[in-house]
Amino acid sequence: MLAEQENNNNDDNDPNFERRVDEITAGLNPYIKTHLLKKVSRANATIIINYIKAYMSESNLNYNSKQAAIVTLNHLSEFHKKYQVI
Repeated sequence: MLAEQENNNNDDNDPNFERRVDEITAGLNPYIKTHLLKKVSRANATIIINYIKAYMSESNLNYNSKQAAIVTLNHLSEFHKKYQVI
């Protein structure tokens, strides 16, 4: 847990960030990856990545469910982007 918190504090310095985005967006529409990389803050994108990876490890997440979850979280992030992530 502590290592995860330290990793979240250094989101801007994560050398594996794009690889992690690639992992969760594999097989999805390309706009989803672009959206995570360019339209969502890096901190929020990291939270989305961690959520999807946890979701994938707990259940057999199919293509449509994964895409719907990522798109929904992206929209939520954009809607609340005026608020700072704590």
